[in-house]
Order: sequence, then structure tokens, then C-alpha cells
Amino acid sequence: MTGATFSKAVLAGTVIFLGCADLETEADRIPTELAVSPPDSSRFTVGKPTRLEFVVKDQHGEVMPVPSWATATWRAIPPSVADVSEDGTLTGKEGGWVAVTARLAGLETRRRTA
Repeated sequence: MTGATFSKAVLAGTVIFLGCADLETEADRIPTELAVSPPDSSRFTVGKPTRLEFVVKDQHGEVMPVPSWATATWRAIPPSVADVSEDGTLTGKEGGWVAVTARLAGLETRRRTA
């Protein structure tokens, strides 16, 4: 390899490296806290659906969008009192207390509602 060819190869490698310098190996916002909204969903009405949504906070305590890569799961116990669909719609079946568990991005939150 001649000196000129070597110099061109080094220059090309430097340009490629610097052009990719903005590609980080870690996300700049990491989900660290999970809550369910609306916060006033402590009561539900039998037969009236209530839409629950995730509130995700990052490592700085700031609200962030729900990560597109995160799979959401909802669960209501006992299922005889209420049901939670895959999109977070809580529907009461009968009066009583129900524990709603929500999972997203490796985080979990639980709330008890009547």
C-alpha cells in the first residue's frame, strides 16, 4: 500500500468513525418508574369501561413516551370483579375490590381499586 493510499484509508476510516459518533450503545432515556393514569381511577363503575394508561418516567424523573419496544401487560385479580383488556380498559363486572397489575419495560405497578 502506498503512502497516499494509506492516508486515504485513514481519512475514510476517521470520517466513518466520526460520522457514527452520535450512535450510542445506551439509550439516553431509560424507563425507571411506572404509574397508571388516571390517578382518580380508585373507583370504577360496574359496566362502565375506564381507560387506564401508562405513565413512564426516565432515570431523571421526567415523563417520557412509552417505549415502542416495550410489551404491555395488564391483570385484574379477582377476575370476577373486573377485567382489564390488552389496551388497558378496566371494566367492572360486580362490586368489590380488585387489584390491577400493570407491567411494561421490566417495570411493574399495582393498584387496588373499588
